[in-house]
Amino acid sequence: MRFNIFANYLEKLENTASRLEMYVLFAELFRAATPETIAPLAYLCEGQLLPSFEGLETGIGERSAAAAIAVAVGKGIEEVDSLSHKTGDLGLVAEELTPPSRRPQLGMLEVYEGLLLIARTSGRGSAEDKQRQLTDLLKRATPLESRYIVRITLGRLRLGVGAPTIIEAVRAPRIEAKSAANYRAGLQHLL
Repeated sequence: MRFNIFANYLEKLENTASRLEMYVLFAELFRAATPETIAPLAYLCEGQLLPSFEGLETGIGERSAAAAIAVAVGKGIEEVDSLSHKTGDLGLVAEELTPPSRRPQLGMLEVYEGLLLIARTSGRGSAEDKQRQLTDLLKRATPLESRYIVRITLGRLRLGVGAPTIIEAVRAPRIEAKSAANYRAGLQHLL
């Protein structure tokens, strides 16, 4: 699965207030997933890299993320900081500054493994290594992909879903969900 497909679903989920519509979107997303991408998808939908009890975070803060964005898009850190102050969301800043001409090339597992590598990088010089690794991902990302890579990196995905919603969505691909109404009827049947 390409990461841009995942990013498109994240955008739809972010713009959806209806819990039933979220179930439908999650069901579609997981139906499109391959067996090896289901667990990473579930973790990333929660804005995590692994289960909560693992306690694994990327260890990248706002300053390092802003610097990575600046290098990835060829802009000054001042411009990134200025836009960040206006929007309050470095993910939106990354999206706005990423050249729109970039074509999707990142795979879902490639991004997930890249974020895991960032999180597991430690020792002397690790802050610079983490920033460089994030920069490398962002240099190859489309604007929308950049938004979500940065948000996941910072732990600020903003979907407002937890494990129960995702678990139900993983079960949902067994149901033909053509619309929210059909999905609701199927969900009630399962329960």
